[in-house]
Amino acid sequence: MSDTGFVGHHHFTVMKRVKLIIFSFVLFTPLLLGQTDKYQLAFEGGPAVTFLRGFDKLKEATDPTVNFSFGATFQYAASPGTALRTGLLFQKKGAVFSGSSANSYIRYNYSYLTLPMMIRFSTRSKVKLYVDLGFFMGYLLKQNIVGKTEYSSDKESYDNTDKNRRFDAGLITGVGVLIPLDGKTSFSIEVRNDLGLYDTHEELGPSSQPIFTNSTNFMVGFVFDVGKEEKESDER
Repeated sequence: MSDTGFVGHHHFTVMKRVKLIIFSFVLFTPLLLGQTDKYQLAFEGGPAVTFLRGFDKLKEATDPTVNFSFGATFQYAASPGTALRTGLLFQKKGAVFSGSSANSYIRYNYSYLTLPMMIRFSTRSKVKLYVDLGFFMGYLLKQNIVGKTEYSSDKESYDNTDKNRRFDAGLITGVGVLIPLDGKTSFSIEVRNDLGLYDTHEELGPSSQPIFTNSTNFMVGFVFDVGKEEKESDER
């Protein structure tokens, strides 16, 4: 099989899996929501350590870099220990190509709008420990390259968005703690990893190499109880 055929088959397989996960989420969400009477809204964000994966030379030539992510998440409590979560995040991802001297570098910056879909499993204690599992889909807003050479004190930047696919997708794993502040507000601390599984490199051909994103996010946030369903009594 040619490299182009292999890449095409890889994308087809990934997309089939993503669509299957989305279908399962949409199918089972109404069933779970029918059991819940509690909703939460969280505003969270923080620094992230990001890097790019794909081929050996990319790994050898690049270093992780510090970025950030922030956004809002909505939660449906299906049971005292299980919840469904989704939301919208702005995420900065990328890596740094180290130059031949301490004063030269090339930084690849990726700006994404990300839709996470997660299931949270938590303890039933007052201070809750939890695990998040799920997947994400991202839309690339912009990808630019910022560089500086040892021969110039000025940084150069140019837009490289067209060389990348707009879509990204992958798996989410996270662990954290939820600390109650009062009856309706809590404080969360979480470490979450977004493992990209979709090749974001646009160019195809025998010389094309895959590029995948990766982000480890250190997130803090405030969680608010925003309402409960009013249950009508069966007795009149």
